[in-house]
Amino acid sequence: MQPSQATELNMFNHLNEDHQRELRAQIADCALALSQGAVPLLEGVRRLAALSFDGVGRNGDPDFGLFVAIDSQTDHLPAATARSFCSAAWLHQCDRELADVESFYGSDINSACERLIARFGSEA
Repeated sequence: MQPSQATELNMFNHLNEDHQRELRAQIADCALALSQGAVPLLEGVRRLAALSFDGVGRNGDPDFGLFVAIDSQTDHLPAATARSFCSAAWLHQCDRELADVESFYGSDINSACERLIARFGSEA
């Protein structure tokens, strides 16, 4: 096996300690950014939901489950990169819906972020 092939394989190896450290750092960084408002709600939720599928043993984790559930409930809302293709009326409706989601889940999101930072930030 050539060195570049070995590197490619390690990049997707969930048993690779370096990969796990990087995933933990990404989780902690994203949770911190989301809790501080440094990343938009939808972007942070979607990123944490995606990161929940990158590691072993996170299925059924209630902290990640919250982000997966919110992502599922809001999957019809446009990402920031797609907003320029949407009508003003649709964006207004989407923004109202997102505000409702934030109002309903805000404290749960902050609590889950705090737990993720505590769990994964010290290991990064």
